[in-house]
Amino acid sequence: MAVADNENTRQLAASEVENERLQINHHVTKLAMGGSILLAPFDVTRPNLKILDSGTSDGYWLTEFRKTLTRPETCTMVGFDIADERFPDPPPEGIELRVQDVLGPFPDSWRGTFDVVHQRFVLAATATQGREAVLGLCNLVKPGGWIQLVEMQSTVGEDDGPAVRQFVELINELHIKIGAPRNLADVAVLEGHIMAAGFQRVGTMQAPGTLGAKVPDPNIRATAIKSTLDSAASLLGANRGMDFFIHLLAVV
Repeated sequence: MAVADNENTRQLAASEVENERLQINHHVTKLAMGGSILLAPFDVTRPNLKILDSGTSDGYWLTEFRKTLTRPETCTMVGFDIADERFPDPPPEGIELRVQDVLGPFPDSWRGTFDVVHQRFVLAATATQGREAVLGLCNLVKPGGWIQLVEMQSTVGEDDGPAVRQFVELINELHIKIGAPRNLADVAVLEGHIMAAGFQRVGTMQAPGTLGAKVPDPNIRATAIKSTLDSAASLLGANRGMDFFIHLLAVV
């Protein structure tokens, strides 16, 4: 029993660390998007809205978006992820969390019913099936609804240091190993998937994302550095030493 309890404690601690990292990434991404988490011209004053978040983790995006709604108590907020290990118990107020694979099959009751479907930084996990994942999500949007996909463009700027370049290249190498596209944010590809599902008014915002010490908001810069280091640790795994992390912290 003690072994099981210790294992559960470790899993819980790991889930909390990962959720914290994703929450930091949420705020860094929000900053890059001009302070918004939904770019569509969406009427948040309407009642009885249905919102879906793919790859939800602990439901943090839904929690933040719910704060923008005029009548959240009338709205249905659903988040899903491949496993429930990072779901809080109890779930956030007004939010339903479900175990669901982004590649489906989805419940028939979801088809064509959501006003907004949101997904961020998930397509890498679908490897070679990114198109299928996007089309499946598009099928869940109701007529007149919106889908928002957020992915990182794996490029570096002229003023980025060697640590950032190493970090981005590490991400690119991982994508290649799992069969995912090197650049998940290829505008022509993503827009092509969505238009193939019959959507109109398809557009793209290229947000100037930043990593670690380059985050312009001093209130979240320190936590953004930690988030970048945690992300690098996850990518490198146990076979790489700590020299990279020290170097990254120093020059990012």
